Amino acid sequence: MSSKFLYELFNDYEKLFEIELGYDVIIYAGEEPNIKKIHAHSNILFIRLDD
Repeated sequence: MSSKFLYELFNDYEKLFEIELGYDVIIYAGEEPNIKKIHAHSNILFIRLDD
């Protein structure tokens, strides 16, 4: 794989995180009153499970 392809792939994953569309998981992190919601995609979390 070329480094250009990997760079573009990384950018695509970053866009998924930023636009918060199509997610199917919400992760709540922190403690009251400082709780942050993180929108995620279960298929990406599943693939990363072995890492």
